[in-house]
Amino acid sequence: MLTLLPKYFFELINLIMHYLLFTLVVIIVTASFYFIRKRKVSNFQEHAEMQVRVLLDRNNVDYVKQYGCVLFQLNILDDQLKEVVITELRAANRNFLINNFEKLNFFISPSHKGESAMRSVGFSIYNDYLKNYKPKKEGLIVKGYIKDVKNMKSAFMVTSYFKMEPLGKEIEQETFNGRASSLAI
Repeated sequence: MLTLLPKYFFELINLIMHYLLFTLVVIIVTASFYFIRKRKVSNFQEHAEMQVRVLLDRNNVDYVKQYGCVLFQLNILDDQLKEVVITELRAANRNFLINNFEKLNFFISPSHKGESAMRSVGFSIYNDYLKNYKPKKEGLIVKGYIKDVKNMKSAFMVTSYFKMEPLGKEIEQETFNGRASSLAI
């Protein structure tokens, strides 16, 4: 009977060690994921700021959905930036559907700082959701990559928050570093 006790004791110790090793691996993988994600976000913020506007067209409606556009504009901070490419868009709201979208390119002139041209993507949203809609901030996850003048690519991921606005009136954009611009639609 005494010879069986050490066997179970060592099996218990071995099992505990496996659980500790597994826990350590999960912690390392999770920390790596958040480190890479943080690095991608800060990588983009070093080069540019992104402004997102979501405009809902009340005149473009069918029985199920309403349609609108998502406008993107960059404020270029780095004169070494050559191109910004948005490759993926996801909305946190499942009722907010991005239309067929492959990628958006922002080509930037060398040594150009300031606001870029605007780019847009169409979207649709279900009428049932809009019946009970209260203006609130919604999230849009933007993924892509940036290229510098040396053609070095760096991936980025940014979450932009927006409120849906009606299309068809003067819309004042938020101030970028003390400058304001407006968009007339």
